[in-house]
Amino acid sequence: MTEAHRPVALVTGANRGTGLAIAAELHAGGWEAWGLNRTPAGKPWLPEAPCDLESADAVTAAVETVAAAQRAARQGDSPVMIQEVGGYCAGAVRDLARVPGFRGIVEDTKQGQWQYERAAPLPLPVFSIADSPLKALEDVQVGRSVAYSVERLLRLRFYRLLSERRVLVLGYGGIGKADPPHLRDGVVLASGSSKQVEFDVKGLRRAASASAEVDEVLELRVADRTVYLLNDGKPVNFMEHSILGSVLDLVYTELYLCTRELARQTWEPGLHRLDPRLQRELAQRWREEYGQR
Repeated sequence: MTEAHRPVALVTGANRGTGLAIAAELHAGGWEAWGLNRTPAGKPWLPEAPCDLESADAVTAAVETVAAAQRAARQGDSPVMIQEVGGYCAGAVRDLARVPGFRGIVEDTKQGQWQYERAAPLPLPVFSIADSPLKALEDVQVGRSVAYSVERLLRLRFYRLLSERRVLVLGYGGIGKADPPHLRDGVVLASGSSKQVEFDVKGLRRAASASAEVDEVLELRVADRTVYLLNDGKPVNFMEHSILGSVLDLVYTELYLCTRELARQTWEPGLHRLDPRLQRELAQRWREEYGQR
């Protein structure tokens, strides 16, 4: 792949965690990876475009900046894609579709896919792996990770065992079903989403007559009741870096293949999934690598 024809991938949240890992994989594979970050990653190999992902105008401006930079550097057009987690760019799709050289978006999560479905009809192609059979394996690991993080905080803050509490699991989908069957209803709020959207945290804080935070547990006094919120309403499994083991190789590789498909050809606007034949090939290679261990 020559310098003049390197495809450009913009990765949201590439300053740490999953986003940074995906950007590193793309960079190692010969792509020009850019980070769309609120706070800088500080990696010499990762150019960055500061961006508030809650602002559609900011997302569009960042993409235009990157596209203009690569055109000026090469006097030509290289394909530009966004790989993101959570549907942050859904509100900017109509502006993004007008950016020269922009090919489309790759989304990782159900939360993000729903955002793009609500933005239909889409003016550009969006590849999603949210309902991929390969990502379903990740749901199991995420469910276990959420349960582990809740258990740790219950032990640390309340001196209680998760198996002795009653917990209501809202959103009993892929991740919810992966939680262990001994969970019971309880009084502690914990999220396993991809961002801080499951609870009205600002509303709870405004309504609270008193609050205190100890060991990543926020205690709020609301209408003469005590409400405990873990990790300020953000996904609890992110506190442990959401380490999911070798199954992440499946997820990262499928994201990479979707990004590659956008770079290789022009796709019709709308939601797309990776070809099942490529999914089967990927699953077979993963099994050959990890199946005997």
